[in-house]
Amino acid sequence: MATFDWPAVGYYALAGAIGSAVGLADLIERYKDAPVRALRNLPALFYCILNAAAAVLALAFVKGFGWHLALNPTVAGTPLAQASTAGVASAALFRVSLHIRRARPEDAPVVVGPSKILDAFMRAADQGVDRSRGSDRAKDVRLIMDGVNFAEAAVALPLYCAGLMQNLSRQDQDVLGAAVHALNTTDLENDVLAQLLGLLRRDWAPTGNVCR
Repeated sequence: MATFDWPAVGYYALAGAIGSAVGLADLIERYKDAPVRALRNLPALFYCILNAAAAVLALAFVKGFGWHLALNPTVAGTPLAQASTAGVASAALFRVSLHIRRARPEDAPVVVGPSKILDAFMRAADQGVDRSRGSDRAKDVRLIMDGVNFAEAAVALPLYCAGLMQNLSRQDQDVLGAAVHALNTTDLENDVLAQLLGLLRRDWAPTGNVCR
């Protein structure tokens, strides 16, 4: 009676978990305001699955060809080392651009390589997340910014939210300041400006209603 090699299955699972964790880190970095809700989107979930599958496939190649990627083959050939190497190496490989060419000097560069696959799924995830999160964000902002005077809030609210963020970089602060300044130079109605300020606040506040 055939039996499964459960230790081998565990190492494949480890490689897949490492690859999936890399994809998850990409999504968390991209969707800062609600990374967990973003994962409920099918393209975003498939993005993690694709990273995991690439790591499992890489481990299969490592085992199949008996590759040793270190000076000490005894250490590099252990199942744990192979699984870890496959998980990390597949993530790096999928983010490689093999060639960048321009049809004409004034054209945007065309990227050719494995990274094109991840870019395609990331764009699909962007569209799906934008559709699902857009209506929720609009409802939240209308509720939170109802009755807020933009002229008063434009100074105090960004400073307050930025102060709550302990690890907000100087670059991010500059981006926030530029966005608020752009709103101050427009002639839109107060309610519209307040809601646009609320959308900025949603991106920079550490929780959904802390700056209400």
